[in-house]
Amino acid sequence: MRRLALLVVLLVASSILACDFSASVGDVGEGLKTAVVCASLADDYAPVGPTDIFAPEDDFNVSVEYSDLEEGQSIGVKWFQEDDLLYELNIDLDASTAGDGYVGFTLTNNALWSTGNYHADIYLDGEFDHTAEFRVE
Repeated sequence: MRRLALLVVLLVASSILACDFSASVGDVGEGLKTAVVCASLADDYAPVGPTDIFAPEDDFNVSVEYSDLEEGQSIGVKWFQEDDLLYELNIDLDASTAGDGYVGFTLTNNALWSTGNYHADIYLDGEFDHTAEFRVE
């Protein structure tokens, strides 16, 4: 397996939520295997502390394990509170990130998150693949 060193960081200031977003591609065997909501991400972007409950001040993390993906394929995420889209991002795999690995997505907020239900929809090449659900309490 390859060690991947790609880190994509996007900071997004939303006039409504004042959110920040980051995405990272890391190292791990066909397609998207799992999407795990977690407290944090390991150095290889594997999930650390799987959870479905967050506090209003927490960052949201989802770790997606993939395998046998090729250069040019993309993994995307759409973050939602209930049915309201908060943010979306696609990451294109290159020669260094193709194959097997994890991709990690983190959504942060400069203010407190509202309590309620949230989810992250995960896409492979623009096609819906997984939903990872969680709550803020």
